[in-house]
Amino acid sequence: MDYNQTRFTQQFLKKYQKQPVSFTVQLYHDYWLLNQAKFLYSNQASAILEDIRALRVPVDFLEIFDEAKVPFYEGLKWHPLGERGLH
Repeated sequence: MDYNQTRFTQQFLKKYQKQPVSFTVQLYHDYWLLNQAKFLYSNQASAILEDIRALRVPVDFLEIFDEAKVPFYEGLKWHPLGERGLH
């Protein structure tokens, strides 16, 4: 059975479209935003971007996410690659 990332993403987003967004990431040429907090790409926190791209929950951020009560959706802390959650 082949894993279809596009189909999974579409089904996932449809299933959770009415749920609150876990957090948002906005990428710009010189910096990026995590829930409106601004970071440079050279910042240590930028390591989270690689995990997000790979659809992994970053282990180093689990405690922070739990303290902030970031919701899980099927083991993920964000809506993958859609209009909601991950921008």
